[in-house]
Amino acid sequence: AWPSLVPIVTVLGATLLILAALSYYLGFAPPRWLHHAWQYSEMYDFLREAAGRPTHERAKLALDSLCTASVRAVGGLTSAIALWTDEEERFAIRPSPEYPSLSGSLRADDGVVAQAWRKRKPVTAYSPAEMGTDCARLAAALGAHALSAVPIATPERPWGLLIVFFHRR
Repeated sequence: AWPSLVPIVTVLGATLLILAALSYYLGFAPPRWLHHAWQYSEMYDFLREAAGRPTHERAKLALDSLCTASVRAVGGLTSAIALWTDEEERFAIRPSPEYPSLSGSLRADDGVVAQAWRKRKPVTAYSPAEMGTDCARLAAALGAHALSAVPIATPERPWGLLIVFFHRR
């Protein structure tokens, strides 16, 4: 009876091993379609929360939700909104709800902020040397080693940048 079970146990063991390897792969390197599905889920939650609120509340909620959703969607440490101020010609930092102590301002001509603002495209800095003085200071305070700066704009005008900080590259 035992010799006839050996091929079945071998096939069953190999199948379980393949399923375990596939599960490990999906857990640590999700396919693009699964990654996008997670991002769409975040966007849906963001839009659902903002619906039906007054404009000023919606703007605050939108910025807070954008920070939280962006961090969850890309696996960042935290994020901040850097809103452009015409009077000062600088970006005023609006911290995420998770790090209210993250504050200050950023010069528009410094490092990754200048590149993202000028090009109107996302820019990533993989080391403090690429970040620029102001962003490197913020990253050091957070223990971050990389960041991405993404322009926030409407067709009428640019508003600022979403800055997502990462633990590592």
